[in-house]
Amino acid sequence: MALHGMHGITLGVTDVAAMTPFYEDFGLEADESGTTFSSTHGGAQLSIVERKWRQIVDTTLGCDDDDDLDRIRHAATAAGHDYVDLGNAIEIVEPVTGLLIRVKIMPRVELDPVEQTPMNQAGYSPRLNARPDTLFVEATPRPRKLGHIAMSSPDIEATGKFLGDIIGAKLSDRVPGNLAFWRTSTDHHNFALAQAPGAVIHHLAWQMDDMDAIGHAARNLLTDNLERHAWGLGRHFLGSNLFWYFKDPAGNFVEYFSDIDQIVNDAEWMARDWEPDKALYIWGPPTPDALRPTDIGEIIETMMAN
Repeated sequence: MALHGMHGITLGVTDVAAMTPFYEDFGLEADESGTTFSSTHGGAQLSIVERKWRQIVDTTLGCDDDDDLDRIRHAATAAGHDYVDLGNAIEIVEPVTGLLIRVKIMPRVELDPVEQTPMNQAGYSPRLNARPDTLFVEATPRPRKLGHIAMSSPDIEATGKFLGDIIGAKLSDRVPGNLAFWRTSTDHHNFALAQAPGAVIHHLAWQMDDMDAIGHAARNLLTDNLERHAWGLGRHFLGSNLFWYFKDPAGNFVEYFSDIDQIVNDAEWMARDWEPDKALYIWGPPTPDALRPTDIGEIIETMMAN
């Protein structure tokens, strides 16, 4: 696949200053302004700006070379979509949600392999006469890279068609009329789309090494701030990834994830339609009502007024 992942997002909020302590505790490194945040391997991947309602302002996808951009130029022109050509990048607006998507020629994010002590299992105990390394972690694990965003659309079929036909994303799985998962990398999904009356950000997700890394990071984030917890620990069905969700000061959900499905050969992966009972998780705590944004109506009203 010529596209190689979600490399950055700009998040709009009403109170920029309130976000810095949260995302630093989350494990991202803030720059001097406190408005741009970096993961360990992805670099500066989150920018926060002031807006009248919480929203994803734009997202940046990586591609390998100008041939990738040229395909988007031809597809956009044929479909009648305007775009801005920046030479090494193309900016184009998804018309249903209004999301600005930037596809840019840039290096791929390379992740170092995770080195860990083997886990003892029933009938198989590779770790003998030794405690696991995770008991002696000195520094809190940090997110390796931005993985995906989840947002709503009034028409997930039209938004998905744009991602597929114009951007070049691939459909991984869907719950017809409810959810759709699209990938622009080998990860199972980089865009998770949910059907809703308006276009609202639900969560942004960051990759961690493994379950222990998620646990250590969550412990650090929740120390003296239990109200940040939203949902987890659990395992999703679609994507298969482990998850733990939190809520930032603006009302956006933020996810630690690991062990997501990897699709390295499109011909060997069959996108399937699933029933709603497979939409969210295979194990974990029951989905809390708090995971459903309560401000969608307010955001839509504010959008209409502006």
